[in-house]
Amino acid sequence: MKEFLGDSFDRIDSNRIILSVDEALANIVEHSYEDAGETEAPPIDLTMERFADLVRFALEDRGPLFDPTVLPKPNLEEHAKNSNEGGLGVFLYMTLMDRAHHEARDGGGNRLILEKKLPLEAPNEAES
Repeated sequence: MKEFLGDSFDRIDSNRIILSVDEALANIVEHSYEDAGETEAPPIDLTMERFADLVRFALEDRGPLFDPTVLPKPNLEEHAKNSNEGGLGVFLYMTLMDRAHHEARDGGGNRLILEKKLPLEAPNEAES
């Protein structure tokens, strides 16, 4: 993925994008395919596209229909007090990416689209 992003983003934004896609993939595996065995789990398709003004990642699964973008924002203070492990993946990619959109996949399943706008100026080499 780093090769796909190239030098379009500074190191921090590149890491934010990678974390967001990783969290989305982890949620699919953990929640959509939690009952599938290693040989039974259907594939997850990841499409990466670059446009003049943004990069787009489309993740497609064949799990039960579920729209993560409508989940309420977590109470971070309560989350920290309760020492909950996990549970912040959706919040992370909803916060770190410029757009997150869900749609039903033809034939069943989900398509999650994550987008990040390209910076207006080239990233500062000192930040990379």
